[in-house]
Amino acid sequence: MKKNNLLIWAGALLLNSSCVLAEAPINLDVELAASKDDNLNRSALANDEIESTFYTATSGLGFTHRINPLSFVNYSGRIKYENYVDTDGLNNAEAKFSVSYRNKPIAGFNKPTIVLDAHVAITDFETDVRDRTEYGFGVMMSAWVTDRLSARVGTSARLRDSDSRVFDTKDVRLFFNSDLVLTRKLTTYLTFSYIRGGVVSTTGDTSSVETLHLIRIADDIEPDATFSDSELSYRFNATTRVLNGGFNYQMTRRQALDLSFRTVHSKEGGGVDYDSSFINLSYMLRFKL
Repeated sequence: MKKNNLLIWAGALLLNSSCVLAEAPINLDVELAASKDDNLNRSALANDEIESTFYTATSGLGFTHRINPLSFVNYSGRIKYENYVDTDGLNNAEAKFSVSYRNKPIAGFNKPTIVLDAHVAITDFETDVRDRTEYGFGVMMSAWVTDRLSARVGTSARLRDSDSRVFDTKDVRLFFNSDLVLTRKLTTYLTFSYIRGGVVSTTGDTSSVETLHLIRIADDIEPDATFSDSELSYRFNATTRVLNGGFNYQMTRRQALDLSFRTVHSKEGGGVDYDSSFINLSYMLRFKL
């Protein structure tokens, strides 16, 4: 399977880079999370929404190479597994390799930092039609506004190449983020994203008037056995607004708890829209190797 070759290549590249940049400290990150999503299938029909709790385990390596006092390159690789309680078809394993370049043109605490980043991620779902390779690129500017408040603004683009036409998507995202340090150990954060691009919804209601309308305006449509054998997935271009926020509590130098929420609203020009809500609790652990 070509994905296995890509996974081996990504791991070998990360290992080789860590050997070349051996002088840089290497971080080992582990994250365990429990989440709930109330509209997993991104259904536009209120009586067709599927919700589930799911659990995620993530482990990754990262290291930073200093080019000069104001410029850095960060390399990271991670593996992730998601297990859904009520929907086995969404269970998936993912390998991701990322590289980012950071530069602060002018030295100073509150002077902006420019970040360029790129990644490739390979995801293997239990339902084969959803298997995909994702490519992404982004640019961001970040700065400390005060000694407690930081802000970031940026844009990114993603391209997903899947094993089926309907899950081949691309989108462009604009976002704004701010972090506020409340106490020495507690930080709160908020991110707003505006996304334009492909959205995939899945429905098991294949005979209603509403579904026939969706089929008529969809850019692509295919059978999808992720949730049941009689479901259809369809793709259309939409405008999506995402609000994400949460709290991060630093338990020790190496451990943290993170509680976050996310609300999503997507709308297509033909009058099709969907909403979803997501809540997540994560335990994070970091080691220096």
